[in-house]
Formats: sequence, structure tokens, C-alpha cells
Amino acid sequence: KHQETLLNQIISKKDFEEFIDKALELKEQRNKGIDKVIELPIYAELISGILYQAILRYIYESNLISKNIPGVSSMLKMGRNVVSKAAPKIGSGVEESVKSFIIDSLDFILDESKKFLEGSVSDEQLRDSAMELWEAIENKPMSEFQQGMDSLDLSEFIALGYDFWLKFRKTDYFISSYETIVDYFFKRYGRKNLDVLLEEFDVSKDRIIAPIKIFAPKALEAFKENGILEELLRRHLEDFYNSQTVIDLLD
Repeated sequence: KHQETLLNQIISKKDFEEFIDKALELKEQRNKGIDKVIELPIYAELISGILYQAILRYIYESNLISKNIPGVSSMLKMGRNVVSKAAPKIGSGVEESVKSFIIDSLDFILDESKKFLEGSVSDEQLRDSAMELWEAIENKPMSEFQQGMDSLDLSEFIALGYDFWLKFRKTDYFISSYETIVDYFFKRYGRKNLDVLLEEFDVSKDRIIAPIKIFAPKALEAFKENGILEELLRRHLEDFYNSQTVIDLLD
């Protein structure tokens, strides 16, 4: 089943769209998330590395050095490594200057990154990107998302998750959370009739009957075979048949 089931058979396009639209409403959380990502050391290293390579490539490939130094132009055609060996002072000097420039400008670059991501990327652009991603993956089988991860990896993740749950459910945070939910539920619905509660949760007669029609016949057959059905009926009718009124009528 895992090999054959497609992603869109588990979550529909409509459900995915609703999730994206709701996520896009959380602009404050999104901006805070962007800030946190940009503040990560690895992001600064990524930006620094890209800028460093881009600037050096521009300098060497645009022949900015060779314009003022005779003979360098022809060597540049043989590659940057040749220039570095033939004129090490030139190469190392340029690279050190670039590194210094990036280090001195890094705070400004990161700040501009924040402004760009927060101000230039619209909700519509993000939504379009998300839907493009959906179109690319919706017809892929679930097994494709597991590539590179075997059954052992999967079972180990499950074990880690289960161990976390066993510890998490004993924390004060979780205990306080579920006690708050239970208290609130009974504070709101404790004095209401069951039909009001069911209506508020959109539990209609039809929704209740549908699964009953599926499971009740099998359950009744099982109850009949093991004697539970007879016991239930006797318990239900016992008070009636043992009442004095019925006894007098039967006599």
C-alpha cells in the first residue's frame, strides 16, 4: 500500500490549499521565523560563501585585475589556479580583500536579507510557490518520500518518537494542558443536554447511524454467539418481569 498510495489520496488539494491559506495569515509568526533563520550562524556562513565565490568569479572572469597588469590577461584564460601560482601575491591579496569586505558588510547584508524577505515576498508569491510544489509532488507515491530511508531507519524514528511521548506526557506542561482542556470542556458543556453537545460538534443522526449500519450486525452476531446478547436482554428486561404488577398479571 505504501508503494502504491499517492500523496493526493491522503491529503486533497483543497485541504492543502486551506492549510497554506491559514499559514499565510500568520504574518507575525512568519516574520519572526524569518528573523530566527537569518540569525542562525549557518545562514551567515551560507551568505558569506555565496558572496565570496560570486565576487571572486566576477573579478577574475571580468578581467578586472588584468586590465592594469600586463600579461595577466592571457594567464586568466588558463584558469584562476594558474594565476594564483604565477602571481600568488595578486591572488591572495584579492581574496583577502574580498573576505574583509564580506566580514565588514555582513551585518548590513543580513539586515537587507530580512527586509527583502519580509517586504518583497508577497502572500500571493508564497501561495503560488506552495501550489507549484504541490503540483510537483501530488502524484508521487508515498514510498518516493522515503527514498534513502530503509525500514530500520523508519522503525528507529518511531521508537524515538514513542520514547519522547512517554516522557512528554509526564511533564507539567502536558498535564496542565490536558487538565485545562478537560476543565474548560465541562465548564462549557457540563450542564447542557447531550443533543446540544452533539449538534455543536456537528454529530447528526445520519453520521451516527452510518457506522452503526456497518458494524452493528457483526457486533450483534458476535454478542449472540458468546452469550453477551442474552445477558444484556435479561438485564434490560429483568426489572419489568420482576415487578409486582407483571407477576400479578401473569398469575
